[in-house]
Parts: sequence; structure tokens; C-alpha cells
Amino acid sequence: MERFQSKKSSYRIQYCVFDVIYYNGDKVTNLPLIERKELLESFLVPTPEVVLVQWMYGNGEAYR
Repeated sequence: MERFQSKKSSYRIQYCVFDVIYYNGDKVTNLPLIERKELLESFLVPTPEVVLVQWMYGNGEAYR
């Protein structure tokens, strides 16, 4: 939080959210990852400072 509030740097920072551990006080790590990502999308409101990491079902193309 100190870095978010600092005026010492001209560089903006972003908090990249890719998973959710608790929702409404309940631990949700027992849910499959895809369900947690869908849950996260249902309530996270992206801003310039907070972004939702993009994801896809299945496997992406492998890098070589």
C-alpha cells in the first residue's frame, strides 16, 4: 500500500489479480481453478490500478 500511495515515482503500478482465495468471508480454494476465475470475474471491477489477468479454457499454444 505504501508504494500505491507514494508520489516519489512517476511510474504507475498495477495490481494484477489472477485468483481468489476468500469470497464473502468463505475460503473458496476447494473450488476448481476455473470456477474461482469465473467467480473473480463476477465481482472484480477493473480499474487502471487493478487489472484482471486474462485466461482461457484449456491449454494455450506451447512456447518453444
